[in-house]
Amino acid sequence: MDRSWPAALTVRVHEREPRLAVRAGDGFRLVDHDGVRIADADSRPDAYPLARVRGEVEGNPAVAAAASVADALDGALPASTARVAAIDARDADSITVELEGGATVEWGDAEDGGRKARILEVLAGEHPPDSERVYDVSSVDMAVVG
Repeated sequence: MDRSWPAALTVRVHEREPRLAVRAGDGFRLVDHDGVRIADADSRPDAYPLARVRGEVEGNPAVAAAASVADALDGALPASTARVAAIDARDADSITVELEGGATVEWGDAEDGGRKARILEVLAGEHPPDSERVYDVSSVDMAVVG
């Protein structure tokens, strides 16, 4: 909100949008970057990766880290070959991304997300994802494919 004297008041509204899905009982809760609940669903919508975090969801830094990783990967991998299924952020320094089809990405911490996503894009192009594939982009100076 901004005030401009003598008679103006500007209010900006930013709508919260779901970014991740977290387990909630028998269903899923769709949450934004801050872990704020946006909606509930019986099954996980394909558009939102499953986030695994410890503790409360709302205000949890791990949710923010998982959302940051999801944002970095958004559009980095072709949806036809590799979609993000889950992001395990239970350890903020050792985030792991699971791709549909079984490939795993050792992401490390949430820093340098854009660079890590570009590196992963190149690695996945040269070494297509499969159920046994492991990409390690935790160090942007030395990426590994196994």
